[in-house]
Formats: sequence, structure tokens, C-alpha cells
Amino acid sequence: MRYLIWGGAVLAGLLMAFGLLRWGVPASSSGVLVTSSGPTITQIESLGLLTVTRVHVADVLAAEGHSYRGSWLVKGDALLAVDCRKVKLVTRDDNRKSATIQLPAPQVLQPRVNHERTQTWSVEKASWVPFAGDPDRLRDGAMRHAQRLVEVAAQQPEMQELARENTELIFKNMYRLIGWNLRVEWRETEQIKQPPEGHTKARSGG
Repeated sequence: MRYLIWGGAVLAGLLMAFGLLRWGVPASSSGVLVTSSGPTITQIESLGLLTVTRVHVADVLAAEGHSYRGSWLVKGDALLAVDCRKVKLVTRDDNRKSATIQLPAPQVLQPRVNHERTQTWSVEKASWVPFAGDPDRLRDGAMRHAQRLVEVAAQQPEMQELARENTELIFKNMYRLIGWNLRVEWRETEQIKQPPEGHTKARSGG
């Protein structure tokens, strides 16, 4: 069983940086220089859940039960987000305009199976008993299993690392615009869920 995963940064987070420009823009027409207030907890908390990566998953899923067996080409996706409401300001140096913040590990949001793109490969009777079984129950169970696989795939270390890189890029660029050098630290990553038995871990690819 193999997965094909690719992550992409959600650029909406970068657009938030433009809302921060006003902190360090000199009002040249009045001759007044507006200085930067630098990173504060309130400013960062206001971002809420910052979505930084979308993970796409493709998998061929086989299942058997309820006197039927079937296989599906499953496609799905999940979002990775950082909860900025849990930020901690570790250090701040106003003279050097440098600061260190600590963020919680990225979390998986909205893992889903894309039913419009998921295709049934085959469903066939696995029992010789007439009128036994229910193919719809088999499919429902397989799709619930597929959604768990999407969530597990999004939690793998390579996807977590991609989400962290995107987050650091967003924050550092935001504060670089107002002349501050920002360092991002991460809290210990929560334990990664393991794939259901019989399935391999996800791997990143192009």
C-alpha cells in the first residue's frame, strides 16, 4: 500500500503580513517616524488557527467483510495548522530588534476523503451463500478506514517538518518587514499516530 503525498503552503497567511506594515511605516508627510512595536502575544494570538499546509493523499484501499470484497482508488486531503493562541514570547530585545517565540506543534485539521475523486475499482461477492452480506456496509466501513489513513498520513514527520518550515517562513517574513529578526522554537511534538495494521507509513513525493 503506497501513498502519494505532496504538501503546499497556504499563501493566505502571508497576506496577513500586510496588516502589520503599519507598525513600521514612517509618516514622511508629517515628518513623524513611527517605530515598530515588535512581536507581542496579542498580535500573534489574533491570527488564531493559522493554516500553513494542505496534504494530498492517494491510496489504493482493499477491504473485505459482510460477505463482499472490494477495492477503491481513494483520494483525500487534510490541513495542517498552527494554533497561534498558544504562542509564548520567550525573549525580546528592543535594542537589537530581535525576539524568540515558541509555538505548539502543527495539528491536523479536517482530514477527509474526497468522494468526488475517489473511484470504486471493484466490488464482488466473497461468499457462496445467496442473498448474504451487504456491499454498502462494506463500502461505508472502508471509507471510514480511508479517512483515518488520511489523518495518519498528514501526521507523518516529513509533513510536520514541511508545516514547520512554512510557519517559520510566514512569521519571519512578517516581522522582517518591520525590521525585526524573529526566531521560532517548537514545543515537543505530540506522539504520531500509527497507521492501522497492514498499512505502510506515508512517504513524500512530487
